[in-house]
Amino acid sequence: MSPVGLFAYGSASEREGVDLGEVPFVVVDVETTGLSSTSDRIVEIALVRIEGGRVVDEWATLVDPGRDPDPTFVHHITAEMLSGAPTFADVAGEILSRLDGAVVVAHNARFEEGFIAQEFARVGISTAPLPAVCTLRLARQVLAAPNFQLVSCCTVYGIELHDAHTALGDTRATAQLLPRHQRWCELFAAHGSTVGVSVNGPGALNRNRLDHAGRSTIQRTLRGIRILAETGLEYSVICVVTPETIDHADDLIGFFTDLPECQSVGFNIEEHTQ
Repeated sequence: MSPVGLFAYGSASEREGVDLGEVPFVVVDVETTGLSSTSDRIVEIALVRIEGGRVVDEWATLVDPGRDPDPTFVHHITAEMLSGAPTFADVAGEILSRLDGAVVVAHNARFEEGFIAQEFARVGISTAPLPAVCTLRLARQVLAAPNFQLVSCCTVYGIELHDAHTALGDTRATAQLLPRHQRWCELFAAHGSTVGVSVNGPGALNRNRLDHAGRSTIQRTLRGIRILAETGLEYSVICVVTPETIDHADDLIGFFTDLPECQSVGFNIEEHTQ
C-alpha cells in the first residue's frame, strides 16, 4: 500500500498489508459539476458502509456547490433541487467521521479522491492518507471486458445497476461489485497460474486457465454458460486445480455458484486434479 494524496491504495497482487476480511469498508461516490477537481465541485455524495460482508449503513446528501450544477443531463440534479442543500463545509465533519477507521472503496477512486481532497482542502481539513481500494483497478486485474466502466463490470457479474449516475445508486452497485472482486483476487493472488475453469459441452469453450493476472476466465466462462443455457443442452463446469491448490477448489466453485447464471440454469461441477 502506498500513499497517494488522500487515499493510500492497495492492490490484489500485494501479499502484505491489511487483511481485508477483518476491516469495515465505506464505498463512496460523488456526482460533480464537471471533471476537474480543482475548478468543479461536488453536488452529491453517498457513502455505504460494509461490515462482515453486509451493508450496515447508507448515507447520502445533495451538496450546494455555490454554482450551476451542470451537467444535469448526466446526474439529473437541477439548481432547484440544490436549493437549501448543505454546503460541503456543512457535511465535511460527517463525511470524515464515516470514513474514519474504514477502507475506502470507489470505482475509479482517483476521481472521488481528487474531488473529496479538494473539498476538504477548501474548508481547511487535512488528514492522514486513508486506506483505499479501487474496484476499477481490480477489474483491470481480473476481468477481460471491452471497458471497465461500472455498468460493464456489473454486467459481467450479473449485478443490476439501478439509478446509474446517482451517488447512492453507484455506491450500492460498487458495494455488490467489491466482494466479487475480492473473492477472485484472493484466489489468484496466491494461486493465479495454477487454478482455472472449464466449461464442457457441445460447442463450449476449451479450458480457460487463469494467466498470472487472472484475466479473461470470468468473462469467457460466463459467456460459455450463457451460450449453452440458450441451447438447452447438458453441460458441466469443471474446476481445474493442481494438487497444491485442491484446497481452494471450494472457493472457486463458490464464486461461480453465487452468480445468477449459475443459479438459474442448474449444472454440475466436478473437481479435477491435473
